[in-house]
Amino acid sequence: MNDAVWVQTQEKVFTRWCNHHLKERGSALDNLTQGGLDNGVCLWELMEIISKSKLPPIQRNAKMKILQINNILVTLNFLKSQNIRLVGIGPEDIRARSQKLILGLIWTIILRYQVASSKGTSENFAKRDLLLWLNSV
Repeated sequence: MNDAVWVQTQEKVFTRWCNHHLKERGSALDNLTQGGLDNGVCLWELMEIISKSKLPPIQRNAKMKILQINNILVTLNFLKSQNIRLVGIGPEDIRARSQKLILGLIWTIILRYQVASSKGTSENFAKRDLLLWLNSV
């Protein structure tokens, strides 16, 4: 599988994973890296849902770029407070639709909240269950 096909597959699967959780709030992403996270609202909602935590408030109707970047920053700061290491990604990267960085961020979130939440099972079983789910969507 060439790199472009692999990235497209990741984007499709990760978008479905996000939408699987976002439907709890009636939200959805059309495309993860083509504007779906631009204003920071869906990323913020996703983190509230999967972390089962109340995040600091954001500007839900942010139209200005600076407000959208601030929304994303709120969520990234929350991730850092949860000891999730964010390497080489900032709110501007998400706002600029940096495909590989966004996919890396979502993969980090999946590993932390999907795989790590499978308490009582070994990490291998948790990863296997995640792969089975990914293949089913």
